Amino acid sequence: QIEMQKRITQIEEAREQERAIQSRKANLKAELQKVERNNYRLVINNSGPGTARNVKATLDGKPILEHPAIVHDQQEITLIGPDSEISYMTDINFDCSPPFEFKVTWEDDSGIPGKWETTLTL
Repeated sequence: QIEMQKRITQIEEAREQERAIQSRKANLKAELQKVERNNYRLVINNSGPGTARNVKATLDGKPILEHPAIVHDQQEITLIGPDSEISYMTDINFDCSPPFEFKVTWEDDSGIPGKWETTLTL
């Protein structure tokens, strides 16, 4: 009986710890959103309750601002608050068009490094 109660307590403590971690996590995803005819923005969205810091995004293995599909003279954004999004203007054309391999990494208050990757298409 005592061993069972100890085990139940351990399970409840682990669940509470997991809930606390989840409440501090950022959750980043990205997509190409059409703004107008033949004009797109690369949007990175944080749907999590935590702030994403030290955000590093790449397209086809290149830092985001060095990729030819991204308009130059933009500031790199490395902080995305909870339930927020950032975007970059793109220059998608016949010479430079999707699919693009997108990867993003970040840190948040959960203490667990964040990572997400996908293939971006129109």
